Amino acid sequence: MNIDNQYNNPYTPQGEMPTTTLGPKHSPKDGPIRKVNVRPLELLSRSKELIGNQYGLFLGISLVGILVGSMVPFGIVMGPMLIGIYLCFLHRQAGRQVEFGTLFKGFDQFGEGLIAYLIMVGFSIVASMVTVGLFVVVALAAWALIAGTMEGEAAAGLGIVVGIVAYLVFFLVLMVISVLINLPFVFAFQLIADRKLSGAEAIKQSWAGAKLNFGGIIWYMLVNYFLLMLAAMACYIPAILLMPVSMGGLFLLYSDIYRGE
Repeated sequence: MNIDNQYNNPYTPQGEMPTTTLGPKHSPKDGPIRKVNVRPLELLSRSKELIGNQYGLFLGISLVGILVGSMVPFGIVMGPMLIGIYLCFLHRQAGRQVEFGTLFKGFDQFGEGLIAYLIMVGFSIVASMVTVGLFVVVALAAWALIAGTMEGEAAAGLGIVVGIVAYLVFFLVLMVISVLINLPFVFAFQLIADRKLSGAEAIKQSWAGAKLNFGGIIWYMLVNYFLLMLAAMACYIPAILLMPVSMGGLFLLYSDIYRGE
């Protein structure tokens, strides 16, 4: 089956699901928000199918978009780059021709993408500082308790064990916290690309969809994070190759929640 024809009507409802809308004043730009069953591996499989025979193009689009967004100082073009990447997925899903230049159409909404990205970064910095600060306080309190109740080699040995455990706990907590920090913004750039919303309104709608699908989205992000981390352990090349499929899975999750009929 031709992949372009296959995705002229891409959304297949996942059974009957309750819907909600945003606020009492429902504007044409506010579509329904669905509660869906999130299956991470199925989303990644659907993403691979969506990309189809244009994998090389989407790999280039994802890689260049993230690299350009990361290289420009202060990440001021990361928002437009993400918008451009999701525009490419929108075109692919609609069966329209996807070209590499579509990536840079995200600059048509440069201001809104920048606003959304700066809000996301500011929120992430504050939340990360609070998290790290709390962890340091707890770690220092644990060390002080050990030093006050034990002496000599016993204290040193227990201190090493506590340090190792603390590092592992910190790593796991940091992974979960990073997912939670990004949760309000998980669909913001897709919404700007799809509905031409302002940066603030996109974050508002993104958070509404995230709250309705809280557990499922966290599950997808944790599974995705874990797979990318495993891939990165093999000299990062597999992680790079997985990037377009990973972003496509997140796009399809957006599509299921916001664009399903």
